[in-house]
Amino acid sequence: MRRSDEPEVRRKRSGRGEPPLSKARRRMLHFEHQRGIRPKRDVSDPQAAEPAASTGPRQLIPYVAAHRKKQDMQAAAPAGQKPKWVDLGPTSIPQGQTYGKGGNNRPPVSGRIAGVAVDPSNTDRILIASAGGGVWVSENRGKTWSPRTDDHAVLSMGAIAAAPSKPGRFYAGTGEGDNESQLGVGLLRSLDGGLTWRRLSSGFLSGVGVYDIAVDPTDHRHLLIGTWWSLIESLDGGATYFERESDLYVWDFSFNPDDPQEVFAATSRGLLVSSNGGADWQVQVLDQATYKSVERMEVCRSPSDPAVVYVVAAVCTPNDIKEAVVWRRDMPGGPFRRQAPVAETDLKQADYDWCAAVDPADPNVLYVGAVELLRGLRVSDADWAWENISSRQSGDSIHPDQHHIAFDPSDPDVVYIANDGGLYRSDNGGITWESLNEGLGITEFEYIAQHPSNLSWILGGTQDNGTLRHVGGGVWDQVASGDGGDCGVSKAEPNVCFHSFFGMGVEVSFEAGDSGSWYYMGPECIPMPRLFYPPLEIRNNLVAQGGSILVIAEVDPQEETFFDWEASYLPQPDPKEPELCSAICFCSDAEILIGTNQGRIYRVSGGVGEWSSAELVSTPQAGGVISDIAPDPANPDRIWVTCSTISGGHVFLSDNGAVTWTNKSAGLPNIPVNAVVVDPLDSLTVYVGADNGVYRTSDGGNNWDVFSHGLPNAVVGDLLLH
Repeated sequence: MRRSDEPEVRRKRSGRGEPPLSKARRRMLHFEHQRGIRPKRDVSDPQAAEPAASTGPRQLIPYVAAHRKKQDMQAAAPAGQKPKWVDLGPTSIPQGQTYGKGGNNRPPVSGRIAGVAVDPSNTDRILIASAGGGVWVSENRGKTWSPRTDDHAVLSMGAIAAAPSKPGRFYAGTGEGDNESQLGVGLLRSLDGGLTWRRLSSGFLSGVGVYDIAVDPTDHRHLLIGTWWSLIESLDGGATYFERESDLYVWDFSFNPDDPQEVFAATSRGLLVSSNGGADWQVQVLDQATYKSVERMEVCRSPSDPAVVYVVAAVCTPNDIKEAVVWRRDMPGGPFRRQAPVAETDLKQADYDWCAAVDPADPNVLYVGAVELLRGLRVSDADWAWENISSRQSGDSIHPDQHHIAFDPSDPDVVYIANDGGLYRSDNGGITWESLNEGLGITEFEYIAQHPSNLSWILGGTQDNGTLRHVGGGVWDQVASGDGGDCGVSKAEPNVCFHSFFGMGVEVSFEAGDSGSWYYMGPECIPMPRLFYPPLEIRNNLVAQGGSILVIAEVDPQEETFFDWEASYLPQPDPKEPELCSAICFCSDAEILIGTNQGRIYRVSGGVGEWSSAELVSTPQAGGVISDIAPDPANPDRIWVTCSTISGGHVFLSDNGAVTWTNKSAGLPNIPVNAVVVDPLDSLTVYVGADNGVYRTSDGGNNWDVFSHGLPNAVVGDLLLH
């Protein structure tokens, strides 16, 4: 099949068979499925329904125990100079993606941010809670940044808050509520403006995601924490906790600065109110609240008139229609009256991106963030004028998917917005925007690939910031938009490279990945169950991608063509639990190994035009998720596999072509392992990437040491060895 130059084909995504779940939730379920903390059907079944609400904290990934084990391994390591990791960025992604059409619609981006805090005692100091990179601090209003929690057990953050009555004191919640995947291990506290942080007692905050932290405006030790499981109160600055309400999502709080005994909480049970500072809670009646369920809710108070309180909710009506509704209270103890709905709001991801705030100087101006950021002007209860201030036809635009809004306490015109593309500031209430993402190294890479002879040329798929290409320095250019998935490079023809999105579907470039050079090549096949990010593997001119079926195609670099896909079917022993490709490896031009999400290894053989169906070879770990496969370049019968499921082994070795396996996990922390590479010059030296860094063995897996000197304690999803 010759490549098509039609724009419609070049832009095409697979998309077929998508279940009725938001893209963000499917990505979340993918992360959990890989680690065995969600039912497989939530990820694999295209017809799967929305999963039921959680009935309690899910299985906790042992991040703290793994971190302590890692520290013990580092302390026991022999003295001497250790190789050190070097930061490659991105320190800048200069042309990010927005939904804007004109003017400044491609600002620099970085990665997802869940929370922002402006220091009340020094408004030049900005702190952010990033989804995967920990807490970062700027001392100059976002011109430069420094990471402050790289050595903590978890770098996934859900919220951050300043203590108004205690200058320099901040609290940050580990575990991102919006994503609900890399779960938390408790609060962090800083006493010096965010420069250093200490982890507090975890208590009820173990194994949950944090949505919000509210600090009593008159008592820096009095905290309220909202999670996806309960409403938590601490009276001693996080030393101990009380679970005040359970079995509900708690998204947002609002203390009354004039009377801190009055607190509102936005929850999946509706709006709750406390008249004693958070010790006891009752449901607050909302006028005309005829909804069947709440998908997300925010509560916010006017700084200039604290009696004015807004509730903004994405709800499902009794007719199963999603609506964005607003209620307003005008006086202490008064009723919450229904307002005109938020106009033109995209609610498809409201469980993931939803925030609201009142203009500090005007109680009739409300900011609401969903996919877009909107500003509403209230004329009356029934008359609101709404404006999209994030995606403009002319003028400045910013990245979509909004997560948090914050204002400068000293200047009501200055507003900060955090979203999937990083942090932005407006000095005039959202009329113009400035990107604050230069130097903010928090981009979430899913997969990487490298040029075989150019060390600096790297291709990487990132969460909601496209596929990026690095050719040197700290700048990474976005060469394809959307959610970047797996990618690869032909060793025989390095100008031929591939990338994917979420779901099945591959794009190819014959021009080293230049922007605009990508062509969609299929596969044009029926919808199939597959992981959110299906594995993709390249061997010279062969490309393979897998869901419940493995599909293989060949490209012709000279003619710049690609040919029809061939299908190799997995046996599917249980149709109710589809078995999916979770790792693919070309052993030769005529042999492919497949690892699955049920812990099995299959072999496909034959070569172009003669590929066989998948044949079961062995089961390294029944029920586990095979995350990577790496044959020894010097001995094709010697094969390493890794497993990302929490329980069981994480690294296995076969010396007989994947027929039998030896568990080589002893000595490693009990934590998911996601990637493996073998040194081609030394078969006994192997590296693995885990949820808390990189580990190395120099004796074939009998002993492991930490190989993370200089590397932040982040999830490592992919490894390359040039």
